[in-house]
Amino acid sequence: METMNTVTVNICPNCFYAPYQGGKCPRCAYTATDPDEGILRPGTVLDGQYILGRLLGVGGFGVTYLALHRGPNTIHAVKEYFPTTMAVRDVRGNMVFSGKNDRRVFEHGHYSFKREAEFLKKFRNEPMIVQVSHSFEANGTTYFVMEYLDGVNLKALTRNMGGKIPYNLAFDILISMMEALKKIHQEGLIHRDISPENIFLTKNGLKKVIDFGAMRDYRIPADAGAAILLKPGFAPPEQYSNNGHQGPWTDIYALGVSFYYIVSGVKVPDARERLAGQRVAPLGRLVPEVGGELSAAIDKTLALDHKDRYQNVDELSRAIMTRPRPGFNMNMLVGQMSGTPYIMIERGFSQGEKWPIPQNIDIRIGRLSGLNNVVILDKSISREHCVIRYDNKTGCFILRDVSTNGTFTDRGLRYRRGENILLNPNSRFYLAKGNIMMKVGLG
Repeated sequence: METMNTVTVNICPNCFYAPYQGGKCPRCAYTATDPDEGILRPGTVLDGQYILGRLLGVGGFGVTYLALHRGPNTIHAVKEYFPTTMAVRDVRGNMVFSGKNDRRVFEHGHYSFKREAEFLKKFRNEPMIVQVSHSFEANGTTYFVMEYLDGVNLKALTRNMGGKIPYNLAFDILISMMEALKKIHQEGLIHRDISPENIFLTKNGLKKVIDFGAMRDYRIPADAGAAILLKPGFAPPEQYSNNGHQGPWTDIYALGVSFYYIVSGVKVPDARERLAGQRVAPLGRLVPEVGGELSAAIDKTLALDHKDRYQNVDELSRAIMTRPRPGFNMNMLVGQMSGTPYIMIERGFSQGEKWPIPQNIDIRIGRLSGLNNVVILDKSISREHCVIRYDNKTGCFILRDVSTNGTFTDRGLRYRRGENILLNPNSRFYLAKGNIMMKVGLG
């Protein structure tokens, strides 16, 4: 295991502009923040070629960073095995190790992490599966290099669109995920963690399956001592036991639950609650637009006994592809109108950037990716700063501040937190201390 010396460079953690001496980047206006404990410092060079930037996310077993591959100057995401509950770094901040009592669990997780990277390399040419190009060991742990995905997961998108998403978009996602699962199952693998949180939509419209930490080869009997990994509410009964018979039908259950939730806004009860007698309403009763055939097909994906489900994706495809595929494009979401509602940054970080927005749907603006539709990486911006919506009945925008540092009028007066403010098209407002001026309009 390589124990490389610490190498750092002065570079902006967001746009990788150099020279960068901390503070605010002269190119993108990114403002430096002190790294969290246990997080590698921006500018750290790994494997001699990947310069780490800002933090993208922290999970139970991994930390993900934005990174620049300085050979071809391409942007990636680098994921590090770092289980936060048992791993620490040495005094220099790089080497990862665990306490003696946690060593066995740490090593088992480390093995699973490396196995995830190797599994994902099988799908380098599959556009609907997150791409992993390279993995390496350093600092007492393992890293793998993934494509950087710019967008939002389906869980956040569903929440931001009022708790459910249009049927046409939901059906399009269902078809794409079936195609992705078919590729995974053909390799003898099952994902075992399909959920809206692990389905990602990029800004250019691609749909991706992510987070393969629970994946395993279903052709090999499970280790009786292995940890049970599942997501309550999305996992079928067989996942609650190492003796459960798992296969493609396991992912089909999770996919059916995910589709049911995003198109109806109603969560399917956990499998244990269903086994105890709690019932699930037919999807067609909640969303008549779905129709009887598709409703019956989704009902079958949710069967508690795996033998009563579709046994593979081809069977599910034959059941639902008898109905015309509605298709989806952004006009369905944004709507047809004389002018499309938009928000833009008129001054400050990412000046000039502009986003068309849907009608009658909350759009969240803030610093933390994954929670917001519009992400602004300035430390004066709150994790979730404000919410804006275009109301097509009034022809106005509705703004609501949810921040700590405040949202202000163009004259510097602070809006009351939590209060809905009506803004006419071409209105302007400031985020935080006047660093960033936003404009709303139709065009």
